[in-house]
Amino acid sequence: MNWDMVLLGSVLKTSAGGTPLKSKKEYYEGGEIPWLMSGEVCTKDIYSSVNKITNLGVENSSAKVFPANTTLVAMYGATAGQVGILRFPSATNQAVCGILPSKNYLPEFLYYYLTYYKDTLLLEVSGVAQPNLSQIKIKNVPIPKLSIASQQKLVAKIDTIFAEIDTATAAAEANAKNAEALFQSYLTEVFEGGGKGWERKTIEEITDKTKNVSPDKFPDKEFAYIDVSSISNTTYSIISTQQLLGKDAPSRAKKNIITNDILFATVRPTLKRIAIVPDFLDNQVASTGYVVLRTNKSNYHKFLFYFLFTNTFNDAMESLQRGASYPAVTDGDVKSQKLLIPKYEEQIEISEKLEKIKSNIDIKINSELRKIKELKSLKQSILKKAFIGELVED
Repeated sequence: MNWDMVLLGSVLKTSAGGTPLKSKKEYYEGGEIPWLMSGEVCTKDIYSSVNKITNLGVENSSAKVFPANTTLVAMYGATAGQVGILRFPSATNQAVCGILPSKNYLPEFLYYYLTYYKDTLLLEVSGVAQPNLSQIKIKNVPIPKLSIASQQKLVAKIDTIFAEIDTATAAAEANAKNAEALFQSYLTEVFEGGGKGWERKTIEEITDKTKNVSPDKFPDKEFAYIDVSSISNTTYSIISTQQLLGKDAPSRAKKNIITNDILFATVRPTLKRIAIVPDFLDNQVASTGYVVLRTNKSNYHKFLFYFLFTNTFNDAMESLQRGASYPAVTDGDVKSQKLLIPKYEEQIEISEKLEKIKSNIDIKINSELRKIKELKSLKQSILKKAFIGELVED
């Protein structure tokens, strides 16, 4: 279908927000005017803001209050290109472009179209670490020139299909969550139920002390470095390393690791970055952002590994973490946690059972996650059909 196209800026008014001076407390304290950041433009319908500013803040800055049904486009950083519909009057910062309500365009139509067009728009700013859009780029987006009746028809069709997709997505998410809950129930049964002859010990009591190293003392020696982003919290394995010379070692490259050591990231501990060191990384170096847990001869490393997945352990880590912007726990926090321990042979037997259970559950979870990814792609496919005229007849 061949639609007439016009530049967005030729038929719609746009404006950006602003940020009152942070040094002026009177611009923020006691404020009652909602003030959105670009990161809050992350859902179709936006009903609230985290922050508020005062009338003085609005009057003495480029911030302005957008009316309800303004279409918002995030312009800077990780959320650049994200679209949302403002459902209440609110100001925004300068990283948000507001497309003001118009009698000629439904905000829902603009939301769907700009979501469809997002990838094309971002191509113009690709190749940079933090893509930044501008009002000019948004004004130059070509949009279909359609009657309100045609827009309503198209939006209604998309809404219907997306509601079905959302229902299927919610079911897949629930299935994945239930599978994870099932594994947690097995862990609870093992680690809280215990058995005859089990003893309660701290992690420190069942592990050996590890040592730090100084790669910079061997400037020409190559080593593999595991930083805090090297572990996947979906596969629970080390998925990447950096090959470095001692002279290029970062200051955090201090922890010696050997085969079967358990690494737990003490930085942002609730992310559950947990992994067992494989053979090929024996005697390499990890970041000080990890605690290295090396079970002693009386204990089996995989038994401790599975304990780190329990709600008991992770709830403790969440309660102990310190720092608002960079939450972390200490090695001592981790090693002070207690667990019930059976004899070595029973640890092996239980770990093997948990491994089989986890393998089966992971297959189920990964299947549901693939389904969710496919449903997300289906939405983009539906939008493409909608805006090349294949979804409804005009």
